[in-house]
Amino acid sequence: MAEASATAGQQAAPAPRKKVSRAEYVIDYNEEVNPDVNVIRFIPTNSQMFEFEAGQFVSIAAVKPDGKRIARDYSIFSPPSYRDGFELCVKRVEGGFMSNYLCDLKKGDKINAIGPMGGFILRRPLPQELFFVSTGTGVAPFRAMLDTLLVKEGNTETHVYLVFGSRHPEDIIYRSHFEEMEKKYSNFHYFPTLSRAGDDWTGHRGHVQETLTKYLSDPEKKGVYICGLQIMVDQVKDLAVSKGVLPDNVYYERYD
Repeated sequence: MAEASATAGQQAAPAPRKKVSRAEYVIDYNEEVNPDVNVIRFIPTNSQMFEFEAGQFVSIAAVKPDGKRIARDYSIFSPPSYRDGFELCVKRVEGGFMSNYLCDLKKGDKINAIGPMGGFILRRPLPQELFFVSTGTGVAPFRAMLDTLLVKEGNTETHVYLVFGSRHPEDIIYRSHFEEMEKKYSNFHYFPTLSRAGDDWTGHRGHVQETLTKYLSDPEKKGVYICGLQIMVDQVKDLAVSKGVLPDNVYYERYD
């Protein structure tokens, strides 16, 4: 994640004041969840796990073979209720040093991380309906937010929609996890949307913008959170506002 910004119209709400820590972490597991995405769990070695809000991120630094030190930011995939460590959802980028470095880590390897940071969090009071719109690993903060709303808080009043875009069925991150959540929580609605689906796909087709458009009646009652690449974020943000969602109820985080 190259940029982490939360904006609601022209007024950005302040980020929560949490203690930011710099600590060493050991890899607990590193699992390939689809051909180019890994979920990696980090456990603190000598310190207590930091407190964070669902949607925040950590910064991880590493040294490249040429000796240059670089740092990258990643949204926290695991919910705040998990207190032993944190998880990241990392997509391998061809030619990208950090993503491949992280995806190649083995159990027992150690890294340093700084967190929590960022203001891309749930804003209270909640509207009647929340739409989480993402592509790729932009789903990471929404997994944490959904756990907070549905599991920890037991919210049954707010209807929450996860609109996730990818090309093919095998690209859908944590599909079974979100499908099980949809079965368990009647106020959660899961809309994976494929741009290159085969004839056997029975779900939404096209891009996330097209799926979102279908559900934006009574827009003043809705909140829209967007996470992913800038071109998608900008298009969804503009669409939501043009359909009548209040600008102060549109939040986003961009990865580029």
